[in-house]
Amino acid sequence: HRQRKNCACRPCREDRAIGCGAPNKCLEEAIKFLNCLHEKWDPRSQVHQTIPELSEEQLNDNCDALEEDKPVFFDPKIHLSKRIDGFRIL
Repeated sequence: HRQRKNCACRPCREDRAIGCGAPNKCLEEAIKFLNCLHEKWDPRSQVHQTIPELSEEQLNDNCDALEEDKPVFFDPKIHLSKRIDGFRIL
């Protein structure tokens, strides 16, 4: 990668092909934004690799609670098809 507007590396060519006029500038701005994030929210962070799991008892309690329309334990291992699926705007 070259830090210039007409860099010929594959990622920059692909970005220009989908309409980005200055891939290097976009990259610089994205890095600035990511550097402002707390580690918990930074997708580059390794913190996300150690997600706790619910115990068997908690999973069973959740099944009972769902049947009785009661609160359940939050399952941090919930599967999301896309990262953005985990966000809700209130």
